[in-house]
Amino acid sequence: MNSLHSLLNGRSSALGGLIRHAAQLKDLNEHLGRELPAPLNQHVTVANVYQDTLVLNTGSPVWAARLRYLTPSILDSVRCRPGYSTLRSVRVRISLPEPITVAERSSSPCRPSRASADNLRHAAEGTADPGVRSALLRLADHHRRRR
Repeated sequence: MNSLHSLLNGRSSALGGLIRHAAQLKDLNEHLGRELPAPLNQHVTVANVYQDTLVLNTGSPVWAARLRYLTPSILDSVRCRPGYSTLRSVRVRISLPEPITVAERSSSPCRPSRASADNLRHAAEGTADPGVRSALLRLADHHRRRR
């Protein structure tokens, strides 16, 4: 049976290859973090190196445009690193954040407090418009009955 160390670090191990690739991406990410100007460096991550292409992720079209403008200097900087002299292009991807979803309603309805009914009644007493006063009083009574 193979040891855990040989499984993770073996030259022929697929898992070892993935770990080495992840370490290379981490190294490149740190390198670009030092080389790119602030605040751009806070909005870029190295996603992959595939064949002769460096793939970068950013969170908005604005940062993507800045990255594309800096592509020649990014290539020069990365090509100087061991193992990356064959890079020919940079691909910039925009990874928008996941959309915020509205939480589903709970099965139990919200129970208004006695204070909210009292606040509605107080607001009704201070309102000159009879239609608004009537609506607020009905709402306050409804709140009291639901408790």
